[in-house]
Amino acid sequence: MHKLTRQLKSKLVFKLNAPIVFFSTAVLASVILVISFDSRRENDRLALAYIDALSNAIAIAVEYDSTLGNLTRVLSLQSSSDEVSHLSLIHYKKNVVIADNFHEFIGRPISALINPIERKVLDIYREKHSVGSTFSHFEGDIIYQVLTINLIDPEVNRLRPFILLVAYDQSYAMVRAQNHLKRIILVFFTGVITLFLVSYWVQRRELIDPIQRIVSSMQEHHETGVYDDIELPRQYELEILVSCYNSVNHDKKRVDDELRKTRKHIDGVTDAAPVLLSYVDKNRKYKFVNKAYERMFQRDASYFIDNEVGHVLSVEERAPLLDEVNKVLEGQSVYFENEITISGEGLRHLTYVFTPDIDEDGSVSGFFACTEDITQRKTNENKLAEYAQDMEFQAWALEEQKEKAEEATLAKSEFLASMSHEIRTPMNGVLGMLGLLMREPLSSQQNHYATLARSSAEALLGLINDILDFSKIEAGKLDFELLEFDLEQQLLEFSETMAYRAKEKGLEFVLDLTNATDSLLRGDPGRIRQVLTNLVSNAIKFTETGSITVQMSTERIAGSEVKLSGSVIDTGIGIPEEKSLLLFDSFSQVDSSTTRKYGGTGLGLAIVKQLCELMRGAVSISSELKDGSQFDFTMILDLSESADVLSVQSSQSEAEAHHNKLMGISILLVDDNDVSRGVLATQCVRWGASVVDVSRVNNIEHVLENNGNDKLIPFTLVILGRTVQESDRHNLKDKLRGYCLENRTKYIALIPVGEQVDTSQLSLANFSGYIKKPFVPKVLLPTLLGVLDNNDNVFFETKVFDLKGHGCNQAAFSEPLSDASARVLLVEDNIVNQEVALMLLEDLGVHADAVANGIEAIQALEGAPYDRVYNLVLMDCQMPEMDGYEATRQIRKDASGRHNSNIPIVAMTANAMKGDREKCLEAGMNDYLTKPVDIEELAGKLGEWLGLKKPGVAVEQASIVCVDELVWDSKAALARFAGKPDRLLSIIDSFVAHIPEKVDVLQDAILKGDAKAASEISHYIKGSVVNLSAVGLQQIIEELELASNDGNIEKLSVLFEQFTEQFELFMDALILFQQKN
Repeated sequence: MHKLTRQLKSKLVFKLNAPIVFFSTAVLASVILVISFDSRRENDRLALAYIDALSNAIAIAVEYDSTLGNLTRVLSLQSSSDEVSHLSLIHYKKNVVIADNFHEFIGRPISALINPIERKVLDIYREKHSVGSTFSHFEGDIIYQVLTINLIDPEVNRLRPFILLVAYDQSYAMVRAQNHLKRIILVFFTGVITLFLVSYWVQRRELIDPIQRIVSSMQEHHETGVYDDIELPRQYELEILVSCYNSVNHDKKRVDDELRKTRKHIDGVTDAAPVLLSYVDKNRKYKFVNKAYERMFQRDASYFIDNEVGHVLSVEERAPLLDEVNKVLEGQSVYFENEITISGEGLRHLTYVFTPDIDEDGSVSGFFACTEDITQRKTNENKLAEYAQDMEFQAWALEEQKEKAEEATLAKSEFLASMSHEIRTPMNGVLGMLGLLMREPLSSQQNHYATLARSSAEALLGLINDILDFSKIEAGKLDFELLEFDLEQQLLEFSETMAYRAKEKGLEFVLDLTNATDSLLRGDPGRIRQVLTNLVSNAIKFTETGSITVQMSTERIAGSEVKLSGSVIDTGIGIPEEKSLLLFDSFSQVDSSTTRKYGGTGLGLAIVKQLCELMRGAVSISSELKDGSQFDFTMILDLSESADVLSVQSSQSEAEAHHNKLMGISILLVDDNDVSRGVLATQCVRWGASVVDVSRVNNIEHVLENNGNDKLIPFTLVILGRTVQESDRHNLKDKLRGYCLENRTKYIALIPVGEQVDTSQLSLANFSGYIKKPFVPKVLLPTLLGVLDNNDNVFFETKVFDLKGHGCNQAAFSEPLSDASARVLLVEDNIVNQEVALMLLEDLGVHADAVANGIEAIQALEGAPYDRVYNLVLMDCQMPEMDGYEATRQIRKDASGRHNSNIPIVAMTANAMKGDREKCLEAGMNDYLTKPVDIEELAGKLGEWLGLKKPGVAVEQASIVCVDELVWDSKAALARFAGKPDRLLSIIDSFVAHIPEKVDVLQDAILKGDAKAASEISHYIKGSVVNLSAVGLQQIIEELELASNDGNIEKLSVLFEQFTEQFELFMDALILFQQKN
């Protein structure tokens, strides 16, 4: 350690001080050189200056006395200095020494001078220098200078040139300079030595000793393996160094601990692993093996270390192993299987995985080996192979059975659909006949029997519908429409029907739409109604007392998608929790006693579940036995395009204004049904009203007192339920005295479902309006605002609006168009459509004639008398012999006479595809009407092209049959014929008489594969179907026409089966309408 310290000291001292010594020596040498050089130059300068002064002094001294004695005396005086070794004055022309500090040379020639250098200098001066110049010559430490001075020659007493020779010895000056340099060197060396000693002391104290202590500590750490922190020195740099070293030691200690733990874990894992793990170097010798080697070969692990791979195997077993070892040492990854014999265990089947250990330079330094004993797996594989062979035969048998089962399931579904349809057709007839029978005068017993029969028939029809829907779902043939609809309108119509059924059992039906913020949607309203019908029908069936509540809400989720959520809540018998999940299985009910008491097949909820899932939703139930049930369902729909436009156009202020329609209005609500009262109160509060609701008149005073008189404003509206109207109303005014506005508080009656409204009686009772249960927001709000805005008693009928804003009760024109002389030619090949159009034209007071094709139209126009010419042509586009497009082109070419070439021609077609209007206009037509023709739209076109005035409107009611709107929208059909049942009946008679024939013709065309004929006849049928508002049938016949145009006979056959089924349902509905009207 001491030797290391000494070496470190000597090396470090040398490295630290050697530069100082070297630099000091270099500086000293430079100083000596500079001082020597400067001293020499300075001595030369001083010597020359001295000689120059000497010559001037001599000249001045002999200026007044140039005698020889004076000259000798002056020269002797000037040469008294040690530095002047020789001073001689020589006559320039005679070359004779006139005066000299050495008297022996006076009067002698210059050749007598002893010093040859002086003679040489004088010779050079005479030869090369002119009179008056100065010449200096340096020889060693002596300077020889020759110059000319002018003195008075005593012989001639005139000025003559004389040569002055001066020999100046610099050795004395050089000795003085050297002594001065020695003193400088002595001082410099004294300073350098002092600096070196101080530096060494400082280095020792501040650097060497601390470093020695640090190195000693490091050496001790290395020798002992214990890395304690080194004490921090006071020197900042060394403190940082030691801190870093200590930090590195801490990290090293932590890493070492982690490595020990990791090594422990790895050793534990490798030793516990059931596979043989090892590492082999490039010399094929084991460097590591785990405990699995010991367990398999019954030898200690050390036995394998530094032994060659496979040394425990026989020569035959070792050969294939070594071949694979050679491959992995070449850098390949190796996987192979091999069998070896182990003493005491017999033959074992092993898998080997060799992975090369490749260095950074690409060389292989060894490989990792993983060996697994798969003997048991091989045994199992052999057994599985045997099992697989047996299973293959069994699978073949099962596949055959599966195909038979699928055929049977398909046959079952087709059978169910067929049987449901076959049974439903006569069942509709039975219901129609029972309806007619019950309109006849019957005894009470007969009426009771007829009622029971009708109830049973309706139940049977409902069951058949469920079976048909379920079979369609199973067969994957259930279709969904994508229609725009008004949710509130659909729910109001549905709720009115269900409210009647609930009332028959003495139940209150409540519709809650307070959270249904989006009403204009796009989806399949028929399927939504089907889900609600099944759930509400179940609720009514299993509820004896209380109420049925339907809650609906909407939530925008992404883009134009809307999540429709619904809940059907009843106060019925409830369902045990353990059986609630079984309700959504097919043909499942709670227990057999439920089936015996309430009936049903258990298909309804299964259909509900599948419909919700098909509409990307779900259904769930929460129920307690004897405490009612709640069915929750969700569906994903889209906003209608109308709603998108409204949402873009509406501003925030408009939305706030809508929510504050009843701001400042105080309402008293008295109704004995808590649920219905709560829904109505919540809706009014959302519109900004202040609401006090009570169940009975007797509770009013108590509620008002608890609220505090100072917090209540006088009631603007008082809404009263039926029970209050009949019993406690006479006490109401007394109890409300002081809480109502004198003669300004309005009263509104709540009318239960099915109850006739006598407006005269309500008016006499001082009611300003009424609200029918169940209600929807778009009916409720106008009613409340209407009552508030009218001083006189005004009753507001419930009226629901569709997406286009037209009322459900369509209007008939009560007066003809202003010009009764107008004549119209109707060109239409469909007899039913002819009758419809002629009736509409008759209602409008327009004279019209009908022809069946384009050729007849041209003839009719050409043959019309001049006093009864046609003013306008209503032209169908697709007709036999000559279609409307060609007929229009011929008319424009004067085929029917020049006077008809510019006659207005308005197209009438069932095609509503993009480009159809442009096609009509290109053919020369003036305008375009889509079928079914709306009377108001027709009147508008006639008014536009004939200059006629539109008529006013009047309402006529008609009896509407209760059938599925997807089969026949009888309300829309009746509205199309101005609300006149006789007109609709006439068209139905014509349809029933002619269209079945066309259906047979269509079937023959499809069976013969004649797509062109099928297209023509399907277009013909479509016109009649559209005019009668057969919604479901219209969709199928349009698909039939498109398939015919494409020539897809296979698809035509499938669609015709659907068409036949829907057509028979439609015919049943038409017959039922005929019977009721």
